[in-house]
Amino acid sequence: MLMPCKPEKAQRSVPLLGSDQPAVELWMLSCDVQGHTFAWSALRVPEGADAVRIEQAWRQAAWISLAIRPEGEDLKPTGWRQVDAARPMVRSQWEGPGMNHRGQPLQAHWRWLQSGDWMHLAAIYGSGLQAETVQTFFDSFSLQQP
Repeated sequence: MLMPCKPEKAQRSVPLLGSDQPAVELWMLSCDVQGHTFAWSALRVPEGADAVRIEQAWRQAAWISLAIRPEGEDLKPTGWRQVDAARPMVRSQWEGPGMNHRGQPLQAHWRWLQSGDWMHLAAIYGSGLQAETVQTFFDSFSLQQP
């Protein structure tokens, strides 16, 4: 993984599958450069858990963090689209608008990957992002096949 700056690290337990299920540990790295945030996060999919459900719940939580409240698990917010990213281990790729924690508009780019029982999210947030920057960051992730 190629981060364009020295990342901060964090780890937290998140109740992705609801309050009736055990929380999962989420590991995160992020850094800001020239008004853009570059981030990576990962979690171990719990044994017996549905990876599709995990990704949907994670995506819903990510949209909420951008002040977007889509209705239902499969609905995408206005302005969001799923991008074709037919590459090994890529589960899905999304992009669309949102708001940062200061209420300022931004563009988000997400790529979910999976290797074995680990699911990863590579993300870039900011305005005026060039397609080449997004692609270079996403292409820097090389996961090992289990």
